[in-house]
Amino acid sequence: MGPSDLRDDDTVGEPDLSKKGVFERILVGYDGSENGERALKRGIELAKQSKGDLRIVVVADTMSYATYATGGMYRTFNEKTKENAENLASGALQTAKAAGIRNAYASEAEGQPADMILTLATEYKVDLIIIGRRGMRGLARFLMGSVSTAVINHAKCDVLIVK
Repeated sequence: MGPSDLRDDDTVGEPDLSKKGVFERILVGYDGSENGERALKRGIELAKQSKGDLRIVVVADTMSYATYATGGMYRTFNEKTKENAENLASGALQTAKAAGIRNAYASEAEGQPADMILTLATEYKVDLIIIGRRGMRGLARFLMGSVSTAVINHAKCDVLIVK
């Protein structure tokens, strides 16, 4: 299909998100990082345009460090990690509400970030998952994988990776 094949009502470029229904339910996986901030900003923009729900989830990744800490040290680390997640979720929700998103929700989850994002996306029946790209390279990426790669490979809805 070339330019001459377009009808008057066809558009080229960005989709018109001014009509409700394009992304009615958006989930942002937020971690407070620079790319996480970009993902939150993009989620807010899209939720404004579509007048949809914006769900923000912060995953306290307590599983990655469980093998390195024992006893009281693990409990202290776990509590601090959960507290940090609560603070991030609260701040992100305030940002969304201040931007005018009326249907904004934030929650914290505990576990492996990709698994929790995928589980919550299914539970909330979201149309779009937005997450920041971490940018791991080399051996770390090979050994640990990437949250964004896991989400892309297993999501049952559209995924937007923000960098």
